[in-house]
Amino acid sequence: MSITLQTLFEETAKTYNIRLLAGQAGLNQIVSWVHIIEDESIADFLVGNELIFTTGIRRADCSWILPFCKALKNAGSVGLVLNTGPYISVISQTVIDFCNAASFPLFTTPWESKLVQITQTYGFLIMENETTEVSINNAFKEIIFNPSSYHYCISTLLQHGYSETDKYTVTCLSLSPCTKNTHDINVKRALLY
Repeated sequence: MSITLQTLFEETAKTYNIRLLAGQAGLNQIVSWVHIIEDESIADFLVGNELIFTTGIRRADCSWILPFCKALKNAGSVGLVLNTGPYISVISQTVIDFCNAASFPLFTTPWESKLVQITQTYGFLIMENETTEVSINNAFKEIIFNPSSYHYCISTLLQHGYSETDKYTVTCLSLSPCTKNTHDINVKRALLY
């Protein structure tokens, strides 16, 4: 249930005039965080699933964009937002072709859009989604392991769109070593009413 790039894009595209240029096939990726990065050497410090913003400041031309996209893709980033304006004026067809082929979403937002506002909004949406996920997971765990707490937990689930009359299957996996290169998987299922 983590937040996807598609969700972030849909919720903010109009507000910040964000346009998708390429890589639409990669919009279903989960976004863990956002960063503003101006140098591809920083890509080594990324942990994966970040959405990157850049202004292109201190760049003489736009030839750096393709290597930047490749470095970010290799580092596990989920996409790139180019803040077009004085430093980024042209995005080559080669960059667009690479992003489409790599399913690496490439967005633009105009210089007038304040990156700090966009990244704050995205950070808030990511954290809000994480809080909701933790709340839902805790409610299901509590119902499974402490059924007497059902009435307390059901209100949490109802707040997040779950129905008291629907049936839900929860699968718990426990991995334990069995023999060399194999694992015994114990599966428990709980049907919640």
